[in-house]
Amino acid sequence: MKVSVCTLTYNHVNYIKECIESALAQKTNFDFEICIGDDGSNDGTSLICADYARRYKNVKHILQDRKNIIYINGRATGRYNFISLLGMMQGQYIAMLDGDDYWTDSNKLQSIVNFLDHNRDFSFAFHSCSITENGTVRKDYLNQYTPDVIDLAYLARNGNCMRTMSVVFRNIYKQGVPEFFYHTPVGDYPFHIHNARHGKGKFIKKDMGVYRKHTAGIWSSYKSVEMKKEWLKMLEDISQHDSDPHILRQWREHMTEIAFSIGSILEKENDAEADSYYARAEAYAPDVCKKLREKPVQPANKSILKRIKKIITGSFRGNYQ
Repeated sequence: MKVSVCTLTYNHVNYIKECIESALAQKTNFDFEICIGDDGSNDGTSLICADYARRYKNVKHILQDRKNIIYINGRATGRYNFISLLGMMQGQYIAMLDGDDYWTDSNKLQSIVNFLDHNRDFSFAFHSCSITENGTVRKDYLNQYTPDVIDLAYLARNGNCMRTMSVVFRNIYKQGVPEFFYHTPVGDYPFHIHNARHGKGKFIKKDMGVYRKHTAGIWSSYKSVEMKKEWLKMLEDISQHDSDPHILRQWREHMTEIAFSIGSILEKENDAEADSYYARAEAYAPDVCKKLREKPVQPANKSILKRIKKIITGSFRGNYQ
């Protein structure tokens, strides 16, 4: 099997047909399977998935038992669904496609697989996409400044720059997933980090899919500062798996920005905890912290805080969180 399409779904009755049809529409010179990990949907999604599995031999519907849900920081997640589905993937490559998103280019899989087949030093590829929200489709600016080629250092410094439904990667998960993946508060960024530890990433500047943005979700009422605290803790955890001085420097700069932004928020709230986060920022990368302290209200620093918010809130969404 050349490609396994990994579709994670939970209560996507209004979207799952469009998702599956967009995968079935792929034109390839190789075999591919569509594996749907259904996390115990109760809105009719399961019936739709089961029907497709009956009609198409390359569509598999895996209905998960809700009793296996993995709780992270007290919240129910779709992590078990994702991890267990990864273990079933037979493809040389895995293409992600969440059940509420869809592809728009029928040559997407063929073009990306062609690239990865001829560039063994790349472990994954991803592309630009559009966003749909409340029935309106618009341009996605997440990759506005993303270079053609990224690596582990880039991701460590800049955070997530990929929409889940755009990523295709080499299947390095037949022996399981890293231990940290069972408890990180988000699923996509640590997952991309692990892929980047096995090779470079290619950014394809072509819109080949649509990412669905929901106005409400489990994070809609979650305080920004709390998300940043969890993000910082996650960075501290996953960065411990790297030893290269240059990579570690990128992690420290990233953590400095996050810790400093937390300190800034807490200081405005007259929270005594602010000093501890400023101290952590200073410990990670004193030079970066100094620059942030010197120009706390300059546009450049505002753009940093805006970028941090975009990276974090964008990652706290997904069916494999």
